[in-house]
Amino acid sequence: GGAISVAGNWTVSGTASFTEGAGTVTFNGTGSQSLTNASGETFNNLTLNNSSASGITFNNNVIISTVLTMTDGNVNLSGTTLTISSTANGALVHGLTSASGWMYGGSIVRNRPASTIITVGTARSLFPLGSSGDWRPFFVGQTSNANTAGTITVSHTNATTTSTVAFAESIVRRHDAFWTLSTTGISAGATFTLSAGGTNFGTIEAGAAGLADLRMSTSAGVVGTHGAATGGPDYRVNRTAVAFASLANNFHVASTDAVNSPLPIELISFNANLKSDIVEIDWTTASELNNDYFTLERASNPEKFEKISIARGQGTIRSKTNYSFIDENPLPGISYYRLKQTDFDGKFTYSALRKIEYIILSTRLNVYPNPVVDKKFNLELIGIQPGEVAPVSVVNLQGTSVYHASFKADASGKILTNIDLERAASGVYMVIVNASTGLRKKIIIP
Repeated sequence: GGAISVAGNWTVSGTASFTEGAGTVTFNGTGSQSLTNASGETFNNLTLNNSSASGITFNNNVIISTVLTMTDGNVNLSGTTLTISSTANGALVHGLTSASGWMYGGSIVRNRPASTIITVGTARSLFPLGSSGDWRPFFVGQTSNANTAGTITVSHTNATTTSTVAFAESIVRRHDAFWTLSTTGISAGATFTLSAGGTNFGTIEAGAAGLADLRMSTSAGVVGTHGAATGGPDYRVNRTAVAFASLANNFHVASTDAVNSPLPIELISFNANLKSDIVEIDWTTASELNNDYFTLERASNPEKFEKISIARGQGTIRSKTNYSFIDENPLPGISYYRLKQTDFDGKFTYSALRKIEYIILSTRLNVYPNPVVDKKFNLELIGIQPGEVAPVSVVNLQGTSVYHASFKADASGKILTNIDLERAASGVYMVIVNASTGLRKKIIIP
């Protein structure tokens, strides 16, 4: 009945068991976590707040009987089922954006009452799904009462291709990623509103024109009534007045424009990984259509990005292309990276965000080359506060200063500058940064 916080793995084996009581279990690790119980696991309240890029893996089925709270971190269901058994409003707490995380590689089951109207777009209607790299939520609203209660199950299958189709409503292109919806126990009588979408559906015409192109289709046509698309780059396609008999389907993002919103899946992967004091970034496209260039952007606040690099695209190409970049000056703390892909006509789309947490453990001073060359050397100071001013002195072994200047740290808390000791004689010197810190390095002038 108490509150349990788990930073590592949850494993139940042998004759052990866990009885959930009325408490809350929180997965709040900063690295990868897993849940293993061959019999499946039941929690009263479960909170997911994993801050790592690798997230959580559920190796067996999980049931949440009261409240599932998703604060941060993705869950690899690895072929299992996550069930939210409560039908109450508030049974799922989620920010309705990718920042709260999502689940992939399995199914989400939600119990539905017979007599409650559920508004599409709310947490009560949400199935927080995705692929391993993209946020792909599905919402099931209910606009009239069903005859009986039951369950709705939704899963997502990712794809990197599109299909040319000829459906009603002038739909000519269908993205091959899809959501599969099924029901148990619910009987005819209710009508439903569906909404789905997410990130990385390829090239979509910017603004209102692109939204007007988008539709929700099934694998073979359409059901219900078209509802206007919203969003971008986190898109939503919508259907209203969907009959109960039409729920058991595969649902896709589709388009009425084969030229400007062709929905090609260009981006296979986009990765950002911290390696010591640098961030290695790479991405791969399966194909490109009229792709002028990529802009790599970075931010400490996901509302305000800055450009850090540009990579030329391949125009139109049908083969795989790999790209890479090294951020040698990562921002301290949590930062976010994204790709902006721009076509030759100026239209652009964004990738999903990648989060990095860069913790500087200590302040470090580097000087190179040493011995210096032509009485010049580079000074690198890492790990001070952004904008901090650091005084630098160079003194000989008798304590006489031959150089003094102050430098201001950049936004990443780093100073990198070149120092010229043209008036200093050959010998051994000490480079001292802010004498009170004790940071010093010996250099030799040949």
